[in-house]
Amino acid sequence: MDEKLRKAWVKMAIRESSTQSKLALTALDLACKAPSTDIAFVTLQAFLSHCANVSKMLQAEQEPRPISKYQFGWRTAYGWLRRLGIVRTGPTVGDLLAIKKSSPIHREGRQFRNNLEHYDQRLFKWLNEHDLNIGIGDYNVMPKSMIKAPKGSFLLVRNFDPGKMTFTFVDKDLDVGVLRRELQAVKAAADKYLADNKMA
Repeated sequence: MDEKLRKAWVKMAIRESSTQSKLALTALDLACKAPSTDIAFVTLQAFLSHCANVSKMLQAEQEPRPISKYQFGWRTAYGWLRRLGIVRTGPTVGDLLAIKKSSPIHREGRQFRNNLEHYDQRLFKWLNEHDLNIGIGDYNVMPKSMIKAPKGSFLLVRNFDPGKMTFTFVDKDLDVGVLRRELQAVKAAADKYLADNKMA
């Protein structure tokens, strides 16, 4: 790849990592102070979408291969194989910023975003696995401790506890405070790299 093009790509990818981190942090702050349940869940979903975008930018190769119309299917399959660790890639944008491949942004953040993006499949799966007479709590902004029900008799579909910074989806918890700290670290690393390399 032409060095000028590679540098322009790296600059834009790092800048986008910073921007998407900032947007995610803004969305999370709004969710925590939301005056209504609607705004809390709209901004939580935006937060997770921006987290996924940060993950994608960090996992992008520093020297991407051009995509032709014939390569699109291969690039998609290649992405899956790379995430599974079956194929190796060149250095990534995350490597340049010293962000670990085990970052919670890649694992928990994207997993929860994918759950929301594929809500129909997740909904059918848990309906199939649970007693249909089970109590269901959905679309709540409150501490989980407010629910007084015997274990196994109640299922939380979506719940957000801004005090504990916990988002629950189908009884699985996501510590959004951990993601917040990781996003702050990504943004700081990206901004420092841009400033140090006179790319801001």
